Amino acid sequence: MLSRRLEAQMALINQQDVATAAINGSKPLPSAKSPIGPGEGDDDGNKQRERAIIKAALSIAEIVALIDADTQAPQTSTSDNEGHPDQAFISLSSLSVISDHLPIVQGAKDRIMNEMEAMMVTGIQELDQSLLSSALLTAHNLRVLPEVVQNLINDLVEVVEVRIKTTFDMAALGRDKSIQEITSTTSSSSSNLLYKSRVRTEPTNLTAPQWTAALWTKLEEMITEISGDCIKVYTLEKVLNLQKDTMNGRSFLDEAMTLLENKPSSTFWAALARTLERSCRDGSKTSAFLLQTLTSQYPRLLRLFQDFFSRISVHTDTLYTQAYQSPETVLTLRSVSIFESAYLQRSTTRLNELVSSSFATSPTAYFGT
Repeated sequence: MLSRRLEAQMALINQQDVATAAINGSKPLPSAKSPIGPGEGDDDGNKQRERAIIKAALSIAEIVALIDADTQAPQTSTSDNEGHPDQAFISLSSLSVISDHLPIVQGAKDRIMNEMEAMMVTGIQELDQSLLSSALLTAHNLRVLPEVVQNLINDLVEVVEVRIKTTFDMAALGRDKSIQEITSTTSSSSSNLLYKSRVRTEPTNLTAPQWTAALWTKLEEMITEISGDCIKVYTLEKVLNLQKDTMNGRSFLDEAMTLLENKPSSTFWAALARTLERSCRDGSKTSAFLLQTLTSQYPRLLRLFQDFFSRISVHTDTLYTQAYQSPETVLTLRSVSIFESAYLQRSTTRLNELVSSSFATSPTAYFGT
């Protein structure tokens, strides 16, 4: 019965794919959304397909649960059958009527897993809460929700970490195509080998403006990317919190927390602050150019982070104003405090020098010439 129900659900999925392919004039391919074109019918077709995938996932989980319970049954029933050899346990999977369907079930499981992953990727990229909800419900029915959420969070965090490390890596900046063209042009007019070696990781007086422009471009791109990833994390967490198990009323977020150490948003902020602080500290130690640029232009760096907070504030409770700073903003700004401290020290020194020069009085002012 379960197998026939699964076959009917998979047939419905295939029927939707064939209908999509017929309209688009292509072969049916598994996809998160059926690109039929604009119109209400498309949404209905997509919803029917998503519901079929969700139901198929539940059927697969029920079949797998029966088989798994069956394989464990001999260990618990052996003592009960002692002295009754005619009542020997028979495994369901050993029956041909069952074993013939196992490859079909496994194939369906692989297909539904691929469909779930496709819906998850599309939903998180497009911030489509409805599609993301269907993907999470499919994962829940397959009994893999905590693992799927953990892998997704790890992927998002890894993207942020790689972007930050690359941005503050001056060796990577030196490999930038535009920088290399400027470097090769400048170095060709010099025969100093030490100069050629140094220019790969540190600019000269001639190339400093180009290096500075390239650095700020990378910083702006970094802010754009981590803003997008932050919004994705909060969208995922919101959907997880809204979706609930119909049997016990527990939210999907609580289910995912059985494997996660912290909430997705907490994991994101911790990784962001940790990577920023390490990259700023290491970059400042290895590159005088980086320290000089971000110290002298720290207000500009601060404005970039203000832009970051304003972008995500619609999706989160993260605020940055003169009157209030959320814990997340404090944690993030503290990670770049090495540039703030250097900027404040430099500004204080200049102010003291200005004050000293203003009050410095020549002896002739009192005693005459």
